[in-house]
Amino acid sequence: MTHNRPSSWTAGLSRLAARAVELQLLLPLTACLALLWALMKMTGEVLEGDTRGLDLWILSQLRRPDLSPAGPAWLLDVARDLTSLGGPSVLVLVTLGVGLGLWVADRHRMAAMVGGSALGGLALTMVFKELMGRSRPDAAYHLMAAWGPSFPSGHAMMSAVVYLTIAALLARLTSRPALRLCLVGMAAALSGIVGLTRIYLGVHWASDVVAAWLAGALWAGLAWSLSVWTEPAARPATVAPRA
Repeated sequence: MTHNRPSSWTAGLSRLAARAVELQLLLPLTACLALLWALMKMTGEVLEGDTRGLDLWILSQLRRPDLSPAGPAWLLDVARDLTSLGGPSVLVLVTLGVGLGLWVADRHRMAAMVGGSALGGLALTMVFKELMGRSRPDAAYHLMAAWGPSFPSGHAMMSAVVYLTIAALLARLTSRPALRLCLVGMAAALSGIVGLTRIYLGVHWASDVVAAWLAGALWAGLAWSLSVWTEPAARPATVAPRA
């Protein structure tokens, strides 16, 4: 009886660990299914033209009658600055920087996930754009240069892919819930800001951006789910008893 206790405890701990992994996967996978359904719904409405009226109305609210941008004069410069957070140059630097940091910290799998998620998200964005072939808003609305298909917004989608994936993976390296929430919240805010600037600058329809957010969050969720299987999460620190 005494000799069987350690093995039974070990088996019990193994079952609890397996159940914890299952519970960790249940919520994100459920969220991914919900995001996939919403993305398919949005794509279908865009293909049928159901979003055009609302897209035009939103764009018109951001312009004066002479098509100059609404709001204070400084807002245009701010929007142009912030939209670069979703540009290729910035996202490449962020991906390389975080990936290198994780590699130096001996988190090689996480580093590979950051790079793989960014490359996979880019490929998905390009395929999605070519399949949809949606035209951008009229050039008269553009407040900066833009080209290529409009749906989904590449800036919004790639910022969601990169920032949310990085935040989700880094959150697994801490056991503090507040810090995890801060990381994910900041990533979501960055992606949200980039998407809003694309609409304000007149280079994307609002539905382009919403679809990009959905697709980017879905991709990041899948990357997070994969990390649960391949990388151990940080455990809460234990306080040693006083002598």
